[in-house]
Amino acid sequence: MSHVSNAVSTGKTWLYAKRGSAPTSTSYDCSGYCDIERPEGGTWYIRLEGRSPYTDTTLTADYTAPETTPHMGHGATVNNWPPRLPTSTAYDCASVKPGRVRQECSIPSPQAGDWYAAVRDQAGASVPILRASYAMTPGEQLPALTSHVSLSGQKGPRYSQKQWKLEVPPGQSTLWFATEHGTGSVNLKVKRGGRAVDGATLDCATTGTGNLKQCTFANPQPGTYFVSLTLAANSYNLWVLPSFR
Repeated sequence: MSHVSNAVSTGKTWLYAKRGSAPTSTSYDCSGYCDIERPEGGTWYIRLEGRSPYTDTTLTADYTAPETTPHMGHGATVNNWPPRLPTSTAYDCASVKPGRVRQECSIPSPQAGDWYAAVRDQAGASVPILRASYAMTPGEQLPALTSHVSLSGQKGPRYSQKQWKLEVPPGQSTLWFATEHGTGSVNLKVKRGGRAVDGATLDCATTGTGNLKQCTFANPQPGTYFVSLTLAANSYNLWVLPSFR
């Protein structure tokens, strides 16, 4: 948008603006108080016409650059988005896993406001797809686990991630989460009361290779437990086993 205006102490004036040549009282792009949406680039000419004797006039002209960063609504998807902000040295979260794999940034308890994301090609990605979402509560949009009910057939590419939640009632003596069967390499993260994401203070996190992992809690506090399964290698037909008693 561009904006042109004038102010006078005494008298009366009228303003004309035109792109490419000097405006007249009959040939102009804007007259009076001018706010021009999406002005074309080039040289703009201003004409100030006195309608009566005037003194101490002030002429102001400015413009603002158009918004260049696409806005993403909750759960929206943007294809082929050219990188803008943040930079490679200034960011709140970065995911730089090698290869053409899924990159993720999870930010616990984000501050309100506009958030910007940048996708930078490191491995010849042809058609990147960017998705963004937020949750008002930690458990929003997460599927619920049921004690003693296994989730079979879990699979995914290297570095992909799956998340669930489990409600644990009072009075339990043992709580455990485990993975077994299938092929590949995985790791578990568990956190009570908040999502088990990178950067969070976790209650349990497994390490190493292999697909047999377990997190066990004695006399667990009641509440919502969040589970994250990260696939460190391409994995197939995994079972996730939640249980408390």
